[in-house]
Amino acid sequence: MFPDAPTQRGLKHLEELIVLAQQGYLCVVLFVIQREDALSFRANGTTDPKFAQALRQAKDAGVCTVAYDCSVVPPMVSLRQEVPVVF
Repeated sequence: MFPDAPTQRGLKHLEELIVLAQQGYLCVVLFVIQREDALSFRANGTTDPKFAQALRQAKDAGVCTVAYDCSVVPPMVSLRQEVPVVF
């Protein structure tokens, strides 16, 4: 789950993407999970309810929400596969 602490910056980015999507732009938010065993991605509504709400609003506005897990083998991080975003 993301974030582990409230994120004003993340909230601001989502709000900007919502406005752009409403104007007809193709918008994507990509979450990179730096581990291989993630089964899904979910916003942490307990830690940051505003971010979780904004992520739902972004999806409803047409922002594509994507999450990938990673293989982390120093000195490299490689995207592995897409995991579901759960709302």
